[in-house]
Amino acid sequence: MNDLETIFETFLNATLETFKVQCSIELKAVSTEDDYHSHVTSVLGVNSSDYQGSLSISFAKETMKRVLVGLLGEDVSTDSIDFADAVSELTNIIFGVAKKELNSKGHDFQMALPKLFVGKDIYMPKSSGTEEFKQAFEIEGDKFQIKLSVKSIS
Repeated sequence: MNDLETIFETFLNATLETFKVQCSIELKAVSTEDDYHSHVTSVLGVNSSDYQGSLSISFAKETMKRVLVGLLGEDVSTDSIDFADAVSELTNIIFGVAKKELNSKGHDFQMALPKLFVGKDIYMPKSSGTEEFKQAFEIEGDKFQIKLSVKSIS
């Protein structure tokens, strides 16, 4: 496994841990779609002295509503500011867990603020010059996808 694959594996483990601890949801890894479209996507810069890229987590609205019930303990309207804040906070938690692990192994990833995209059929294309790693997960029949697009800059 190369360094980029190890970094992605760390983000996958952080996702599994975050959903288990914060949302009381056990995730099941499923086949990943090349052309995944979502209604809600949170994107966060993943940058260090050696790597530059982004982490995106994409959900259908109903999948994210199910996650937020686990995270917040209540149903949240997709039109509320709490919905947008919770999606961004979930991304921050996942990144924070992965960052702590990666930086303990000698990396220097820096925290960033997530950007949230809400709409119909959001598609995040591959960034030019980056390697792309993605994994879909299933929650009670619904899917969401995590994707890391990153390149070495050292």
